[in-house]
Amino acid sequence: MKNFLNKLSIIFVVFFATPAYAGLQVAISTNYLNIDDSYKRTNSIGKPTLSYGYNYIYKPVVISATTNRLFNQASDQEVSKNGLSFLTKTRITADTLLIGYASRVSPFVFITNAGVDKSLYRDNKLLGRTKQYALLYGGGINYVYDKSFTFSTAIIAPNKELDLKYGLNFSIIYNL
Repeated sequence: MKNFLNKLSIIFVVFFATPAYAGLQVAISTNYLNIDDSYKRTNSIGKPTLSYGYNYIYKPVVISATTNRLFNQASDQEVSKNGLSFLTKTRITADTLLIGYASRVSPFVFITNAGVDKSLYRDNKLLGRTKQYALLYGGGINYVYDKSFTFSTAIIAPNKELDLKYGLNFSIIYNL
């Protein structure tokens, strides 16, 4: 209990000592991931996920830390191999650190600790499950529409561990 109270007091100190140009954010985002593994698939835009985080603007730099750990859902996709059809269910957990230039049109770079949990099914029977973790990186542009809303798009660099040729991310961010 004492450890919990210490952590809680640190959170309160950080929250109340933070300048006015820092704050919480909530985002809805979706990814287009071009996967090149041993299965044939139709790459498409994934299900939207809800992420949350904290951004800090220290002109001319903006730093943002976000996660989707609480509100992500698995995406289903039909794939085939050797003429057989399968169903994959994939849940992606992403913890992201973004650093950009604070302006109305804001270029940024990011690094993401991605966890990918995949399950493979045939005729509703689980055939296997894998968990992979990788660091992803890339860059993008934020467009600050007004004080509350920001629109974002990013390019995710290729990653051999995840069989990712490239990825695109589209987000709408609400700044609290």
